[in-house]
Amino acid sequence: MIPNSLRFRLLGAAVAIIVLAVQFAGLMVLVLFERNVISLVHDELDTALDQLAASLTLQEDGRPSLSGQLPDVRFRQRLAGRYWQVSADGQPILRSASLGEGALQIESASEAGRNAWRQALVGPDKQKLYASIRRIAPSPAARGQSVKPYVLIVAMDVAEIGALDALNSQLRSNVFMALGLLAVILIAAAWAQVSIGLHPLELLRTGVENIRVGKARRLSDDVPTEVQPLVTEANRLLAAQEKAIEAARARAGDLAHGLKTPLTAVSMVAEKLRQRQDPELAEELEQQLTGLKAHVERELTRTRSAANSTVTQRTSVHPLAARLLRTMERLPRGDRLAWRLDCEPDFAAPVEEVDLAEILGNLLDNARKWARSEVIVAAKSAAGGVELTIEDDGPGVSEPDRALVMRRGARLDESVPGSGLGLNIARAVVEAYGGMMALESSARGGLLVRLSFPRQPSR
Repeated sequence: MIPNSLRFRLLGAAVAIIVLAVQFAGLMVLVLFERNVISLVHDELDTALDQLAASLTLQEDGRPSLSGQLPDVRFRQRLAGRYWQVSADGQPILRSASLGEGALQIESASEAGRNAWRQALVGPDKQKLYASIRRIAPSPAARGQSVKPYVLIVAMDVAEIGALDALNSQLRSNVFMALGLLAVILIAAAWAQVSIGLHPLELLRTGVENIRVGKARRLSDDVPTEVQPLVTEANRLLAAQEKAIEAARARAGDLAHGLKTPLTAVSMVAEKLRQRQDPELAEELEQQLTGLKAHVERELTRTRSAANSTVTQRTSVHPLAARLLRTMERLPRGDRLAWRLDCEPDFAAPVEEVDLAEILGNLLDNARKWARSEVIVAAKSAAGGVELTIEDDGPGVSEPDRALVMRRGARLDESVPGSGLGLNIARAVVEAYGGMMALESSARGGLLVRLSFPRQPSR
């Protein structure tokens, strides 16, 4: 699976962005609401101020009067929270009925140099008011009449603004509740988006793992378009790798074929020297040939193992082992032995077919030489891997000698034909696949060779 750390990092980044965005949206909603509340208060006061200015007229004697009443009935109700006043030279001349006998006092400094402003005032019954103030000069009633400026005041009780603040607080709670729910929904959507977005990478990871354990040879093309170029290039790389492996295998085969004939010819020369009564030279030559053969076999095994160490294939054990057993029956002593195969038809080992044939061929040939009557090949699943055993009823190998026979060229009995390379070659190939080869005592008194391979070799 895709590591959870990556999922959590992506989700954490998404959550952080969502939280910041939701907080910013909530802040903007509240700021806009507060601005609208303040704008509503200002509009109401300015509208009443405009109506007061429009109703203000001068009589022929120069005294100001109102041509009509302001529409809001609260101006006509005592202490109703809406107040207006017209003053001149700092003294009230006209006022609303809601003021009663009281008056609105403004700071004289506020009058200097300004025609309109807003100010907090103290109203009747010590009410806290918020007022819009404007200085005007009404049109004279008669030509030549002198006109002095008047100050118009319209005020409202701050408690009403407080009610709007309470509404703002309630809105704040509702907004944050709604935005919190929205954040939860967005986080869930982000988790779904991260999971869906990483799904193609999970498909690629599974495909690569299947190739590594030998279940597939190529990545599937059934992937989203966004990752299709990556899949195409990866499959091209795998194809090139397979060609390189085949080339390495071919070179190893060519080397073996090219050295086989010269080594055979030199062996014949050694035999002729022995026939000509020169055993010392023949013995020395044969020793050199043995060393040379061992070196060639070792290098061929390394080359093949290195070629197979990149991509693991899976090989069905039953058909390959059955074919090798039929071959063993045709070799000397093979027809006198009982060959048994204990393996499920579809059982597979995580080893390339050629290498598995190399391993089993060497071990079966060794068992053919030493078994008295029977050889058993078995394959089964083991804890965390695959296990193969080759068992015979021969003389076996004592525990102190088991390390010796695993060495290249080591032989315990020179009377039996062989080069002493089979066990060493088999172990080298097994270890190239991350496996282990062990020699044990058979229940039939002979030798049991146990091969253990991991299900998913570490390459």
